Amino acid sequence: MAAAVASLYRRVLPSPPAVDFASPEGKRLFAEALAAGTMEGFFPLVSCFQTQSEPAFCGLASLAVVLNALAIDPGRRWKGPWRWFDEFMLDCCEPLDKVKAQGITFGKVACLAHCSGADVQSFRANRVTIHDLRRHLLRCVSSQDCHLIASYHRQAFKQTGTGHFSPIGGYHAGQDMALILDVARFKYPPHWVPVQLLWEAMNTTDDSTGLLRGFMLISRQNTAPSSLYTVSCRDENWRSMAKYCVEDLPNILKAQNLDNVPALLSCLIESLPADAEALIKWVVEVRRKEEGGLSLSKEEKERLFLKENVLQQVRNTRLFTIVHDQQYAKNPCCNCSSSSQQDSLSRIAATVCCQGAAMLSGNLTPRDSFCCRETCLKCVQANGDGLKTVISASVVSEGNEQGVDMLLPMSSPVYNSNSKNNVIKYPSSVDVLTVLLLALHPSTWSGIKDEKLKAELEALVSTDNLPDDLKRERSGPARASTRGSRMAAASLYRRVLPSPPAVDFTSPDGKRLFAEALEGGTMEGFFSLASCFQTQSEPAFCGLASLAVVLNALAIDPGRRWKGPWRWFDESMLDCCEPLDKVRAQGITFGKVACLAHCAGAKVQPFRANRVTLDDLRHHLIRCASSPDCHLIASYHRRPFKQTGTGHFSPVGGYHAGQDMVLILDVARFKYPPHWVPLPLLWEAMNTTDESTGLLRGFMLISRHNAAPSSLYTVSCRDESWKSMAKYCVEDVPDLLKAEILDNVPTLLSRFIDLLPANAGSLIKWVVEVRRKDEDGPCLSKEEKERLFVKENLLHQVRDTKLFMTVHDLHCASIQCHNYSLSSEEDSITRIEASVCCQGATMLSDNLASTDGFCCRETFFEHIQANGDGPKTLISGLVTCEGNDQGVDMLSPTSPHSPSSRNLTFSNESIKYPSSADVITVLLLALHPSTWSGIIDDSLKAEFQTLVSTDNLPDCLKQEILHLRRQLYYLKACKDKEYEDPVPPSP
Repeated sequence: MAAAVASLYRRVLPSPPAVDFASPEGKRLFAEALAAGTMEGFFPLVSCFQTQSEPAFCGLASLAVVLNALAIDPGRRWKGPWRWFDEFMLDCCEPLDKVKAQGITFGKVACLAHCSGADVQSFRANRVTIHDLRRHLLRCVSSQDCHLIASYHRQAFKQTGTGHFSPIGGYHAGQDMALILDVARFKYPPHWVPVQLLWEAMNTTDDSTGLLRGFMLISRQNTAPSSLYTVSCRDENWRSMAKYCVEDLPNILKAQNLDNVPALLSCLIESLPADAEALIKWVVEVRRKEEGGLSLSKEEKERLFLKENVLQQVRNTRLFTIVHDQQYAKNPCCNCSSSSQQDSLSRIAATVCCQGAAMLSGNLTPRDSFCCRETCLKCVQANGDGLKTVISASVVSEGNEQGVDMLLPMSSPVYNSNSKNNVIKYPSSVDVLTVLLLALHPSTWSGIKDEKLKAELEALVSTDNLPDDLKRERSGPARASTRGSRMAAASLYRRVLPSPPAVDFTSPDGKRLFAEALEGGTMEGFFSLASCFQTQSEPAFCGLASLAVVLNALAIDPGRRWKGPWRWFDESMLDCCEPLDKVRAQGITFGKVACLAHCAGAKVQPFRANRVTLDDLRHHLIRCASSPDCHLIASYHRRPFKQTGTGHFSPVGGYHAGQDMVLILDVARFKYPPHWVPLPLLWEAMNTTDESTGLLRGFMLISRHNAAPSSLYTVSCRDESWKSMAKYCVEDVPDLLKAEILDNVPTLLSRFIDLLPANAGSLIKWVVEVRRKDEDGPCLSKEEKERLFVKENLLHQVRDTKLFMTVHDLHCASIQCHNYSLSSEEDSITRIEASVCCQGATMLSDNLASTDGFCCRETFFEHIQANGDGPKTLISGLVTCEGNDQGVDMLSPTSPHSPSSRNLTFSNESIKYPSSADVITVLLLALHPSTWSGIIDDSLKAEFQTLVSTDNLPDCLKQEILHLRRQLYYLKACKDKEYEDPVPPSP
C-alpha cells in the first residue's frame, strides 16, 4: 500500500493586511525604516532569531530571542560549556509539558522574564492606549537596549490560529507599520502589519485567563547581576527548597520558642531539605588551557571583577561572620568542613576541572570517565589588573589528556572576631547560606515570638545598607523565591569577537557595512536567510544548522513532518547521511553536508578550495548575495579570524563590494555573533585541511531545482528501511539480473517484486495536505491549489506511462509490500481514509505518540468545487479521542480518466488516488539506467530499457524521477561511505 504522509507546508501569508519581510515591498519598508533610525533593535534581535521548537512554544521562543539579544547571562549551562537561553531552560514558572500542551499565558511569560534577570514592564491592552503602544514601540526600535514582545490574536491579520507571541523587530513611522518577527516561521514568515491592526489584535481576550492580551517591554537591569550565584531550577529540588523557604520556615519559627540568633540559625540549618545544596550554584568560567594562556580577555576580567566584588561584600557582612563562626559548613548542605579548607579546595578543583573537561570534550554524560591527575591553585597577573585566581588541572579520559583552566573568584583576607585563621577566600557553603538568608523575604521572620530576637535578626538580614552590587545579587534569588549551594557550575558565556579582523554585525561599523551593501544590491539573499536564521542546537551541529537555515530560506519542502502537522527543516531531520549521535560527538564533513543537501531536494554545487580560486569564490558569492534564489555555505577554520575553535560551517548572508567583506551568519551564536570578515581571509580559512578526511575545506552553492519536486512522492529515510531498499535497488537487482535467465518483461517484473524487502512499502510515501475541517471550509488557498495541481498532474503522467499499465496488469498490489489488493479499490480507499484522518487528527491535536487513542467514526470521499478551478478531491473524517470529536480534511491528489487507461486489463475504472502500483512504477523509473545492463537476453534488455527510459517523459514527471534517483544515489553513497566528493549519476 502507498503510505500517506499527512502534513502541512507553511501557510500563505494573507496580504493585505500583512507584508512579507522578504518581499520587494517588505524590503522597501525595511530600507526606509533603517534610514529613519527605527530598525536599531532589529540587529541584535535577528542575530538571535529562532523558530519556536514546539507548536505551542511561541511565548518561550519570543522570550529566549529577546533575552539573548539583550546579552543577559542565564547563569547556568545550556549545552557543552555554554550559557545561552533556550526555550527548555525557561521552565521555572510553568512545567514545560504543560506549556507544550496548552501554551503559556501573558503573565507567565512576564514572570519568566523577571526570573531570568531582565527588567520587565508589562501592559495589558485595557491599561494603555494605542498612543502608549506607539510611544513604547518607537523607544524600543530606536535602541538596542529594549525590546517589545507582543501578545495578540492572529485573527485580526486574517491568519489561521489563535493567541500568539512574537518580538517586534522594527517600525516604519511613515506607514505606521510594525515588523513582527514571527517565531512560528514554519507557518508564517516575518511580516509588517499596521500598528492599528496590531493594537486590535492585542485587544482580545485570552480564554484561558479571561484577561486581555497586550505587550511587554524587556530590557537589561541597569547593572547586570554578577552571576557569582545562580538558581538551579532545571530539576525538582528547587520546588522543595522554595516550599521550605516560603512555607515551612515561617511555620517552624512560629512553632519554636527561640531566644538567640545561634539557636535560630541552628534550627534553620538542621531543617534544610536534603537536596538544598543543589539549588544555588556559583559560576566558574571554564576554558581550555591553550586557549587563553595567562592573558584574560576583557570579558573575563569584567566577570571576575564583579564576582570578586560581590564575594568580598558578602564576607564583609556581620551575618557572614556569625554564620561562619557557627561552623555551618559541617551541615548536610555542605561538602566540606571549614577546618579543612585546603582539602575542600582540592576537591572543588578536581570536581570542577573534570566537569569542565567533560563539557569541553562535548561529553555531557556523567564524569566517571574523567580522572583529574593533578590540580594547582595559582594567582596570575591579569593584564596589569592585579592578581587573579586560576585552578589549573590535567584531566585524563580514555588515555587522552586535556589541560583545563577554571577562573575562580577570590576575596581578600577577612578576619572574624573569634578565630585567628583567615576566613576562606573562595565561594563556600558559608557564603551561600549567607546569601540565602539575605534573599528570604522580610516577612519570613515575622513569626519569631521573641521580639528582641526578631529585631536583632531583622537587622542582620536587612538589605537596606548593603552595597549596590550585593543588593542586586540578592534581588535575583528573591524573585525566584530562593537560590543555595556551594556547587560550582563550570561554564562559558559567549566569546569576545576578535576585532579586527571581524566586525560585529550589530556594531556601528557592522550596521554601516550592512546599509552600504544593501544599497549596493548585494544583500538580497539576507532577507530570506535572516527569516530562517537559527542557533545550532548542539555544539557540533554547525553543518546541520547551516543547511537547515538555507533549505528553509529556499522554501524547499522537506516532504515529511517536523512537529505537529508542519513540514519544516530542522537539524534533527537531517539524519539520512550520518547518524545524529555521531554528528553530535564528532561533527560532520563537507562531503556529507553536500550529500544531505542533495537528499533534501536541493541543487548543490560543492567547491573545495583546491579546485577554485579566490576570484571564483568572489564571483559565486556576488551571484548568491544578489539574489534570494541561491545561498552559499562556507566551510572554514576559525583560526585565521583569531577565533577559538577549529572547523566550522555557516551560511554567508551578504557581501560589501567596496570593502571586499562578507557577512558570516554564524550559527554558533552562543559563541560569536554574526560578523563581517575580509573575503581574502575567508578564502584563507577555507584553504585548510579537515583532519578527519585529509581534504581541503571550501564552499557550496545551494539552490532550488528549476522545477521543484512535486512532493507527491518522497523518500523516507528516518529509519533503517531505506538502507535495505537502497542496497536492494543498487546492488541486489543488478546481481539478480546477471544471475537469472529472464526472457520477458512480466517475468522480470515478477522477480523484481517478489524479492522486494519486507519493508519496501515504507520507503516511498505520498504526501497529503491536512487541515482542520473548520479552518477554511471548501475554499482552497492559492498554495493548496498549486500543490494539488502539480500533484494531480504528476499522478496523471505516471498513469499514462506504458510501464504503469504493465505493472498494474500484473496485479502488483497483491504482493508482500502491500496491504490490499487492487481488485478491491473501494475497500482500500476506505482504509486509506481512516488511517490518514486518524493520523491527521493526531498531529492537529499535537499528540505525536501514536494514533491508538483515535477512532475514525466516519469518512467520506468527495469532490469539491475549488474556486472555479474544477473539482478537487477531499477525504473528510470525523475522528474521536477521549470523547472529543475532531473534523479533519485531507486534500488528496486524484488523476482524471486517461485515454490510455482503456487498455488496462481490469474491469473497474482506473484508480484515481496514489497507489502501490504508482510507487512501483516510480521506483522502477528512478533506478539508474545501468541497473538493467546485466540482463542477459539482449531483446529483453532493449525492451525493458525502453519501458524505463526517462527520455520521453513529461518535464514534471522527469523532474520527480531524477530527484528520487539522486536521493537513492546519495543515500547509497552515504551507506557505503563514498560521500566525500560524490559524483552524481548521469540522468
